[in-house]
Amino acid sequence: MESLWDAWERLKTLDGSGDKKTQVEIMLDKTAGHKSPKFRDVLESDALELTKIGNSLRIRHSETNQEMIAMNEHVDYLFHRLSSLIELILCTR
Repeated sequence: MESLWDAWERLKTLDGSGDKKTQVEIMLDKTAGHKSPKFRDVLESDALELTKIGNSLRIRHSETNQEMIAMNEHVDYLFHRLSSLIELILCTR
């Protein structure tokens, strides 16, 4: 799961600009298309939440204040949630 979250962070930098926020905005605009502003908002909300999850649960980091993921079912849920977003973005590149 750590590798998937690392891939998510790497995907945000593929344009080489170093500005993750701008790159995510561009990726999500392209993924949603100009005719789907509400879906674009859904994608942005999900992208922000997944980034927050990766930084607050013990996925990418191991600080003692981060919560461990207690159940395999939770791991499966988070894995599929992020992998679906990454797949959608990559399919529209």
